[in-house]
Amino acid sequence: MDSASSTPPAPPPTTAIVKRLCSALLAEPRALLLDEPFSRLDAELRAQFRGFVFEQIARQRIPTLLVTHDPDDVPPGGRVLDIHQWQGPPG
Repeated sequence: MDSASSTPPAPPPTTAIVKRLCSALLAEPRALLLDEPFSRLDAELRAQFRGFVFEQIARQRIPTLLVTHDPDDVPPGGRVLDIHQWQGPPG
C-alpha cells in the first residue's frame, strides 16, 4: 500500500475471479449461472481451478448453467447445448 494512498491496490483479475467464484460456492447456492468463469485464467490455474469448481458443484449438487466457448470447460458427465445448431444460415 502506498503511504500517500489509503486504499490498497486492486487485486489482479485472476485473483478477483477466483475469490468471486469461491465466495459463490461457499454461500451454498441453490443454483449457479457461470458465464466464461475460467476464460481469464492462465492454462495451469485454469485446469486446477476448473477441477476444484466442478468437484464443489458435484459435491454440493448445485444445478449449474455454464456458458463457454471452451469444450474443456464442460464438466465430466455435463450436458451440452450447442447453440450453433440453432442458428440459421447467414444473411
